[in-house]
Amino acid sequence: MKLNQIAGLALASVCVLATTEASAEVVSVMKLDELGSNVTEQTNALFDALRDQVNRSEGHELDRNAGDITYTEMQMVTGCDRDAIACYDAACETLGSSSIIFGAVKDGGEAHIVWYVSGKGIFREVTAIVANKQE
Repeated sequence: MKLNQIAGLALASVCVLATTEASAEVVSVMKLDELGSNVTEQTNALFDALRDQVNRSEGHELDRNAGDITYTEMQMVTGCDRDAIACYDAACETLGSSSIIFGAVKDGGEAHIVWYVSGKGIFREVTAIVANKQE
């Protein structure tokens, strides 16, 4: 009887883990556009911070291809308008993600980041100055 109970608990645990994993939102953190010549270090630091935030957030799973393409490149692939919701959805569908984080860093460190959740809209949008890696 004890063996059956242990087997039942093990099976229940696997089911719970599988359900939890399946319900996680897959987030693609896209490579950030560099709008300037001296922003690579800031762009890389910000991209790493975004990926880290997704990895540490509950209910979100980082897309294994995160960082392979920028939103501008995705726009060319899908042939859609930059600010159209349909374009955001097309990017999610192409990447196989339930949400995307994308944006750009300009000379002087000005960054504009958008987190879009497919079928729901913009979850978060931030404009800030990235002065150094610590920030």
